[in-house]
Amino acid sequence: MELHCRSVLRACARIVLAVAFCGVAVLGGCTSVPSRSPIAPRDADGAVFFKVTDNYALEAWELPSAFLAVRRVADAASPATPCYWLRPGRRGLAGSTFLAGALPPGTYEFPNLGLPGEKLGSGCDHHGPATARFSVARGRLTYLGVWTQEKASGNQQAIAVVDDGERAHLEQSVPGEFPELARLVGQPPLGFLTPKSADQNEKITQQVVRRGFDTDARAEGASGTWFYGTRTGAVRRWREGESAAPAVDTGYRVSIEAIAVLSDNSVLAGGEQSTLLLSQDQGATWTTLDVPLPYGVIFGLAVYRNDVVLALLDKDDIHIYRSGASLASWKEVAGFHTEFAFFSGVPNIRPAAFVSGSSLVISLPSRHMAIYDMATGASDTRDLPGAIQLFGMSGDGALHCKCAPVIITNPYESHDLGKTWAASTHDRYSLIPAMRDQTTGMVWTKDGIDRTRDGGHTWARVSRPSGALVNLFYSRDGKQAFATDGFSMWQSTDDGGTWTRAFRPSASGTGLLTR
Repeated sequence: MELHCRSVLRACARIVLAVAFCGVAVLGGCTSVPSRSPIAPRDADGAVFFKVTDNYALEAWELPSAFLAVRRVADAASPATPCYWLRPGRRGLAGSTFLAGALPPGTYEFPNLGLPGEKLGSGCDHHGPATARFSVARGRLTYLGVWTQEKASGNQQAIAVVDDGERAHLEQSVPGEFPELARLVGQPPLGFLTPKSADQNEKITQQVVRRGFDTDARAEGASGTWFYGTRTGAVRRWREGESAAPAVDTGYRVSIEAIAVLSDNSVLAGGEQSTLLLSQDQGATWTTLDVPLPYGVIFGLAVYRNDVVLALLDKDDIHIYRSGASLASWKEVAGFHTEFAFFSGVPNIRPAAFVSGSSLVISLPSRHMAIYDMATGASDTRDLPGAIQLFGMSGDGALHCKCAPVIITNPYESHDLGKTWAASTHDRYSLIPAMRDQTTGMVWTKDGIDRTRDGGHTWARVSRPSGALVNLFYSRDGKQAFATDGFSMWQSTDDGGTWTRAFRPSASGTGLLTR
């Protein structure tokens, strides 16, 4: 089955929105256009705040996005029903969007719960169901929890609302993106007019955790155990030979963007909103580490001897912090700045971190990379052959970049940590190659998986997966190759020639690889 362009399919699919779990119905056909909500509250205003997580695959150049309007419900005090856009914000987020706005006191509804970037969210001519209404009071913040969007059957999206996932962190998250609303955080927040019971909320939370879409965060521990981060704040554990990969809730509704197994076999996970979590029982339970970090996204974790190094993105700046084995004291040891190349840069590309020996390698969109030497403490920046579309490292330590020198994007590779670059020989319509060693590896192309046995000089088609993009990687010893689409994982012992299912997909996944 051929690989289709997911962005086109997604645009075609965004026609109807189904709202599950919270009783919100589908509404459409609006024609009125909302006005923009002010973010700075006036003396009589309150405000609303919540987070929306995109629990499905995003292209490397695609940011999460959510655009919603709210409308005041007429009452005895005022027959007016003004409609407002809520303001999006993404500071400290990787797979989510904050939505907020200052609003006059009253009862509000969502007249149209449209999909990100589509017209269904722009109208104000219908009435949202009472179960989704909320109140706004003078000088108070209304918090509506964490919403997760995921693909449902047919041309639909499903939304789950978890009420309490962010409540304990409002003093950080609200001022972090919307400092104008900071003065409203002191009092207990308001919420939905018809909140769910604790039992309902627990059931929804379990569904959200179980159906979490896997991020690129993964680490291999001892005895063939793998750990995978998800968008919904869980870490999956899978041991070779098991048919399932249970998602263990960390207790935080944040996207887990980095995972590392430490020298004592404990597991460290980092992600959105500077969240840093530690498990000392192989991922069964998690505790948060109170580390004075800048507010941002932890996107890289590395272990060097007994030290731990993390990379954090705050707006356009990257901070490198380092700690000893106790994880009690962290020191900033390097910093880098990302700068978008206006005429040649690919929008929305985020930095990525990889480890080669003692080097922590970080991409700096649009056209640069950085190296922090964990052995010497030295740091350096180097040029890339063009603006980044994709950047990665294969198992042989080579760097790979799909980069655009001017307009056209082509694959390049470097075998000296970015000092020199050469054109790659694999298909330009491909992802980053996975190499078992300097001679053998695989690459995902638009028509299937290609394999090389001669260090990338030549490639041959070895299998034909179906249409979704799949990340390829090898185990540490190179004996197993793996492929994952974010829901399911497959494994191969012959470098991609044949595949068997490693573990079954979650309830919202579908099988995407053919044997």
